[in-house]
Amino acid sequence: DRTPCGERKTRKSDRLLGAQRESAVVRPESLSPLQRLSGALLAALWLLVALHLLIALPLLRALAVACLAGFLACAIPRASLHIRVLAAFTAAVAGWSIAAGGNWDPVRGGLESGLIFGAFIPTIMLLRSTADESPLLAATRSRIGGWSDGQCELWVQTVSHLLGSFLMIGGYVIARSALPPQMPEPRRIR
Repeated sequence: DRTPCGERKTRKSDRLLGAQRESAVVRPESLSPLQRLSGALLAALWLLVALHLLIALPLLRALAVACLAGFLACAIPRASLHIRVLAAFTAAVAGWSIAAGGNWDPVRGGLESGLIFGAFIPTIMLLRSTADESPLLAATRSRIGGWSDGQCELWVQTVSHLLGSFLMIGGYVIARSALPPQMPEPRRIR
């Protein structure tokens, strides 16, 4: 029952993410008004979070929270059933928290904590669409097309781990450079 990974039917995750074999480009005329609004909110969220990282203004953070809440409101109706149930449960708990405490600061704090993910998603989407337009992708797909499912899974896991390790090394270097310079070297390394 092993089929070459290039001959598999389209997986549900590929359909949900809009992956296409030919091109991942989505034409603007094919988008619904809700999708356009959702995209605009996500773009605004990304820009506001990037600006907030450079200029720590409370107004930027508040606008980013509003964009994140709006994006979630647009995205949830299009989500799968289990995500809609989880969102409804989360909204009920948030509503209860606001009603019981008379204060929405914990809910706002939770949304603020999620801002970085809202900025991360468009970055990943940009990287994905850039990679999908690369001529190297077609060549790679044709080489991998004859592999078995196990070989494809191994390849994806290996590449993911390699990319993750490079990101971790870069993150470590950036985080380490933020430590105070007067900190002893053994403690900085630890």
